[in-house]
Amino acid sequence: MLKVYSSQYCPHCVVFKYNLDLYGLEYELIDINTNIHHMRDFLALRDKDENFIEVKKQGRVGIPCLIEDDKVSLDWQQYLEDKGLEIKEPEKNSCGLHGC
Repeated sequence: MLKVYSSQYCPHCVVFKYNLDLYGLEYELIDINTNIHHMRDFLALRDKDENFIEVKKQGRVGIPCLIEDDKVSLDWQQYLEDKGLEIKEPEKNSCGLHGC
């Protein structure tokens, strides 16, 4: 099963999760902001996996991080495209008169 390290505050993570749910794909979501153990596990992976070398050089976090069959990937868009799925954006909700 697909395991996804993500954050509810990351716009790419939100879009990826939206698409996983939209297409009914099975996955385990691990939000690194909700539990210190999740953050620790993600950082341990990030520290040792070569997929994160460029990400760290660029000062990025490296989420969403996908793990499937012990393979790590940071390309969520390619993951969906490889399944023949069109990436869709969630509808934007506004909370007030000013559209904020």
